[in-house]
Amino acid sequence: MPDHSERALATHAADAGALPEGIHRIALPTPFPIGRVNLYLLEGDPLTLVDTGVNTGTSLDTLEQVLAGLGHRLEDIEQILLTHEHVDHVGLSTVIAHRADCPVAAYAPLQALFDPDQDQGQITGARMGWGMAQLERNGYPHELTVGSLPAFHLMMALGSRPVIDLPLRHGDTVRAGGRDWEVRHRPGHSPSDVLFVDPSSGTALAGDHVLSGTSSNPILAPPLEVLVPDETTDRLPSLQLFVKSMQQTAADDLLLLLPGHGPLVGPPGELIAERLAFHDKRAEKFLEMLDASEPQTTYALATRMWKSVVLTQPSLTHSEVIGHLDLLIADERAREVPLADGVVGFIAT
Repeated sequence: MPDHSERALATHAADAGALPEGIHRIALPTPFPIGRVNLYLLEGDPLTLVDTGVNTGTSLDTLEQVLAGLGHRLEDIEQILLTHEHVDHVGLSTVIAHRADCPVAAYAPLQALFDPDQDQGQITGARMGWGMAQLERNGYPHELTVGSLPAFHLMMALGSRPVIDLPLRHGDTVRAGGRDWEVRHRPGHSPSDVLFVDPSSGTALAGDHVLSGTSSNPILAPPLEVLVPDETTDRLPSLQLFVKSMQQTAADDLLLLLPGHGPLVGPPGELIAERLAFHDKRAEKFLEMLDASEPQTTYALATRMWKSVVLTQPSLTHSEVIGHLDLLIADERAREVPLADGVVGFIAT
């Protein structure tokens, strides 16, 4: 078996500063374009693993090798912290929690969403159906939404729905690796995004909230509290939430972010300003595509922007377009109008 330990613990050339003492980054492979996912082992009481990677044998083998190189076994883990619910961050959480017999801590509404006493098949099916309905309401062809189902099922296989033993809310404090971490809810990329902040050092375990190499996608989602969404369930304004969250993080005066992908991020103010400017510029681009009288669907706008990428990533392209249209609507520069057969379009105002 190849030894992945050196690569999994390698220092990224573009890292801003060094990891704090007692914190180790473990970079596990994923099948996604974003590349490897960063886990963090927090040594101290309790020995804590932050995020868990995708649910594959390769990820599990690599994790065990790296832990062994650090003098630990999987069974030594005393606590799991999850930064958000996406599959590349929670995939191995059930396996690890079972092997280590340790609690899992995450944003509180995930406790009900992942509750094994709930009908998880019904919840998953309803949320997938809701996502497909949102696409079709915005002009995506039915054959394209149906064709995306295998990708949804693959994501489910790579993920996990762990029992959340320690539900966390904004303002809570959780002990991990000998430090007290403040919980700060920062929704946008996902509804459950949280930062774990060590105020004494200005360090934050940041998940996918702010990444060095790319702007995180504000993924379309229903509220976490609505376990079984239907056609009456409003979507969250993901990009608007994301913008507000980034503004809050910029105001926190943090010194070091430990992100879920890529290199460590130093004081994030300048990078966040770049991200906010990027979203403003992209919203202007979509405004240029809109007409005052001829409505455009998000599918039409996404196709004009990214062409054939829409065929392979319908959900991501829709999330990008609808998020920027939300910004334009909030500024009263665009509005939604009904079209035929329940489809909606957008015009400039």
